[in-house]
Amino acid sequence: MTRGISASILILFSPQMQAQLPAFDVASVRPTGPGITGLNRAMRISPGRFSATFENLMALISEAYGVPTQFISGGPGWAAEDPFDIEARAAGPADEDQIKLMLQALLVDRFQLKIHRETKNLSVYSLTMGKRSAKLTTAKEDGRSAFRWTPAFVMGQSVTMPSLASWLTRQLGQLVIDKTGLEGEFDFRVDLSPDGAAWTMANAAMALPGELGLNPLSPV
Repeated sequence: MTRGISASILILFSPQMQAQLPAFDVASVRPTGPGITGLNRAMRISPGRFSATFENLMALISEAYGVPTQFISGGPGWAAEDPFDIEARAAGPADEDQIKLMLQALLVDRFQLKIHRETKNLSVYSLTMGKRSAKLTTAKEDGRSAFRWTPAFVMGQSVTMPSLASWLTRQLGQLVIDKTGLEGEFDFRVDLSPDGAAWTMANAAMALPGELGLNPLSPV
């Protein structure tokens, strides 16, 4: 089953500012320096803070707008290649949704980003509870959300179920919505290759719900 959603973003670079958005109080955006590789790649959102390491502009847009990179078009070639490091802090308390709005404002300010949304019919998948207990541990730290993937494992820190659905959406290029009913933040680590075989990001993302004790992704 497909559902019409605003899922495609056409990127235009223009000095014209978009509608006023909340902004970070302090923000540093710089090209990733030498010695940092894709294995260090990470984005973290915590109350009032955002950080990114070795992330290209396309990935940052995907995080800010909740759209898979496969549905982002336009922009120069370097937008999908050149990595950046970002450290940003809000003036006061800010939750994940507010941080993402601030990230949108930061991209407009530093990259002169302007977007245009189009509606596409896409497959929609749901993330649901399995018959067995979910293999999730209550988060040890409050609010510092992060995902890390390597060909050998996937690890989540202070992850909510909506943020897990969003991460799966970005990796699979298909919209995933949270229907687990689970609230709170969780930690997990799933080893993907006990036999030494390397997994692709898409295969890891598709397998992750089952490994966490959730149901396999199913069409809505």
